[in-house]
Amino acid sequence: MVQEGLQFQVSLKSRGHRYSVEALKTFCYSSLGLLKLDFLARYILDFQRS
Repeated sequence: MVQEGLQFQVSLKSRGHRYSVEALKTFCYSSLGLLKLDFLARYILDFQRS
């Protein structure tokens, strides 16, 4: 009974860790995407000025 409870806790922890890693990846990718868009917008604005 105790063993099962421990295994359940461990699987929950690893699953939670996997979710947080996925969330971190998604966050990083979206941040990079926003940075690229920002960079592109600035580049276009600079290009139009000159």
